[in-house]
Amino acid sequence: KDLGYDVEATGYFDEKMLIAVNEYKEANKLGNTGDWEGVIGAQTWSVMFSAGAVAKIITPDIEEEIETLPPVNDNKVPDEGTGNTSYNITLEAALDKQMKQSPQIQKNGRWVNASRDEVLQYLDPNNYDEGVYKYQFLDLSALAGISEEDMTKYLAGKGILAGKASIYLEAARKYNVSEVYLAAHSSLETGNGTSTLAKGVVVNGVTVYNMYGIGAYDSDPIGAGAQYAYKMGWTTPEKAIEGGAKWISEQYINNASYKQNTLYKMRWNPASPGVHQYATDIGWAVKQTSSIKKMYDNFQNASLKFDIPTYK
Repeated sequence: KDLGYDVEATGYFDEKMLIAVNEYKEANKLGNTGDWEGVIGAQTWSVMFSAGAVAKIITPDIEEEIETLPPVNDNKVPDEGTGNTSYNITLEAALDKQMKQSPQIQKNGRWVNASRDEVLQYLDPNNYDEGVYKYQFLDLSALAGISEEDMTKYLAGKGILAGKASIYLEAARKYNVSEVYLAAHSSLETGNGTSTLAKGVVVNGVTVYNMYGIGAYDSDPIGAGAQYAYKMGWTTPEKAIEGGAKWISEQYINNASYKQNTLYKMRWNPASPGVHQYATDIGWAVKQTSSIKKMYDNFQNASLKFDIPTYK
C-alpha cells in the first residue's frame, strides 16, 4: 500500500489483492506468467521490502498517451543526436509476425491477448518518439562519457556497489554497454547493493556474487542466481559486475544476430520480429522509459544517443 497499490489489510487474498500483486510484479519486472501469475514467490517477497521496489506504474489510456507526452530532454541532458536503423520489413509484416506470438496486455490486473490495433499502437515507433517515451530508443551500447568522480558519487551509499566506479567504467568500455545503464540496472536488481546475491552466497564452499539478477528465477531466485554465478565464476563483486556486463552485451545489446541495443529492440526485435524478445507485454518498453530517464537524470553531463527503427 505504501507503494501506491490499491489494497487493504483484510487478512484475505481477495480480487483487489490479486490485481495489486499482478501490477506490482509487472512494475518490478518479476516473473508473472503461467503458474507464477499472481503468486508472491521468494523473489517477489524480497524485492517488496528492498530499497529498489518500484511503486505503482500509472499507464495512461492508449488514446491519451500521445497527447500527454512530456517535452524531450526536459532535464537538459545533452542530446548527441537521433539516428535511424532501417529494416527490410514493413510495419504490417512485422505486426503479422508479432500477432503469432500471443502478445499480452494488462487489463484490470489480468493479462489477456492484445488486439491487433493495441499491438500496432506500441509497435509503431512513430507513436512514441518524443518526450520521456523517446527513451525506449536510447542507444544502450553508447558510452555516456561519465567521469569516475561522478560514478563514484552515484554509487556512494549503495552497499557493496560503493567504491566500484572504476569497475563499471572498465566493463562499459570493454563490452560497449552504457556505464549509466550498468550501474542503474545493478542498483535496481540488488536493492542498492544490499541484496543477498549482491553480498554473496556460498555455493560448494565458494562465495559467489550476482549483481544483475541473471538466472535468478522467481521459483528460487537466490539459489538459482547463486548457481548461475557459480557456473560463471563470479567469485568477487568485481567479477560479477564485469561478468554481468558481458552477459548483457552478448545476449542483447551487442548480440551479433539481433543487435538489440535499445529497449524497443529488446521488446520487438525488428531485425527478426517475434524471435528473441525480452517480454510479451506490448507496453514493456514504454513502461520502462520513466525509470530509464530517472537513471540518466543522475548524470547531468551524460551524452544521449537515440536509435529509432525505420520499417520498409
